[in-house]
Amino acid sequence: MVKFSVVIPVYKVEQYIHQCIDSVLNQSYINIEIILVDDGSPDNCPSICDSYKQSDSRVHVIHKNNGGLSSARNVGMSIASGEYIVFLDSDDWLDVDFFDKLSKRILRQDLEILVVHIKSYYDKNNFYRERKYLTKSSEIYSGVEVFEFLYNQADFWGAAWQFVVKRSFLIENKLKFVEGIYHEDERYGPELLLTANKIGFCYDSFYVNRAERKGSIINSHKLKKETDKLFILNDLLMLAQSEKFKGVKGDLILSRCAQLYLGLIKSSYKYYQTHKKEMNQFNKQLQSKKYVLKYNKNRKYKLLFIAVNIFGIKVIGKLFNRL
Repeated sequence: MVKFSVVIPVYKVEQYIHQCIDSVLNQSYINIEIILVDDGSPDNCPSICDSYKQSDSRVHVIHKNNGGLSSARNVGMSIASGEYIVFLDSDDWLDVDFFDKLSKRILRQDLEILVVHIKSYYDKNNFYRERKYLTKSSEIYSGVEVFEFLYNQADFWGAAWQFVVKRSFLIENKLKFVEGIYHEDERYGPELLLTANKIGFCYDSFYVNRAERKGSIINSHKLKKETDKLFILNDLLMLAQSEKFKGVKGDLILSRCAQLYLGLIKSSYKYYQTHKKEMNQFNKQLQSKKYVLKYNKNRKYKLLFIAVNIFGIKVIGKLFNRL
């Protein structure tokens, strides 16, 4: 029986944490451990975590000073004992029989990574939207194949919780999250996928993501999020040039860098009126990286490179914000 370790970072989610944890404990598949990492949450989350630990031996709790999502995930990974690790955000939840379906898929094929499908739940409208990526279900794909496909899908976010990963694979390849930044998954995903050789898709296991929740990490600290994207862009550029990823894998990372750069242009004007000093510096750094656009073969990136050369980042960013 395959054992799963579910790593759940916990911070200011008092309203949602019960649904999250219960969705794991109430699964028909029981060979699971839950690692709750209280990341210095200032509300009642620490005591809620402790109460679950007292009522179910599968629950482990770590209390730590606030260090951010990456730090909490890394700490959870360090004590995990399962064969596979699942990352679950504490305001999300898992569909019924999630692990039963995963285990059957894993037992058929010894996979390094399983990509699961997503339902996005919108609180405001009480609405679910399914996000699927492929039509085949039984094949094993290389990291190059999966990367090339997924990062060209509008419905693919590259979030860590979209991947169920073999723990020994993470350890052997020393894969962890970069701490102290937002958008850490943008750095984690490319290296994870391009290191793997055996990846599968599980079509009937759904991770339910609570979209657009007020107060979530995704909806706060927006300016820092943009500057951190620039940090990740630079880090990925270095990764692409490393010995490990030279050749086709490096080219794919560079193509992804062009996609990230496009996103940065779109946001470059958004905060200009309220943070002129910071955004002037931000735009200068972006302008110096315009060559990144040439790494993507899509024609629109070539045209954008020409436009940035002629008009500059600020003008193009302003144009994007008016579209």
